Amino acid sequence: MSETQAIVAVVLVILWMIAFLIWSVHFIISMRNSVPYVTAPPKTVDQIIDALQLPDKGVLWDLGCGDGRILKAALKAKPALEVAGVDNNPIPLQLARWNVPSAKLVQGDILDTKFAGVDRVYAYLGPKLMSALEPRFLSELPRGARVVALQFRLPQRTPDQVITLKHGKKYAAKLYVYDY
Repeated sequence: MSETQAIVAVVLVILWMIAFLIWSVHFIISMRNSVPYVTAPPKTVDQIIDALQLPDKGVLWDLGCGDGRILKAALKAKPALEVAGVDNNPIPLQLARWNVPSAKLVQGDILDTKFAGVDRVYAYLGPKLMSALEPRFLSELPRGARVVALQFRLPQRTPDQVITLKHGKKYAAKLYVYDY
């Protein structure tokens, strides 16, 4: 093995170790959340934006915003909209910062999010978090607000609308819409 080949091999091993470390941190945080990092399928984003019925101006919160794809699509549809996302996983949140630099992005606990003055909420979260958020939505969201939840519904409330996604996947097939 030549010296150049040895250097290339060492660099590749270092890059693999870095990638494994990033994946490990991401996996550990995802498991701690009780919700793994799974994005909305790209072909469903337009239907999600339609279901949100975004106002021309107002505030949209994406709970568990991941890479920011919903926030980016919302801004494309309604440029004057204020968009914000929260995620406690720093890796996808960094992707969101690159994808949507104008968004207010918070690394933290979804349950610490305040909903006063929020017009729209999008959530792709598990049953445990949806259950914890349900009373908060009821007490904090202003009249006229809308919540759109992908795959996991609010356990005590009947959705105002259920939308089967045209390009959904087994793990992301339905939207549950709630008007407040």
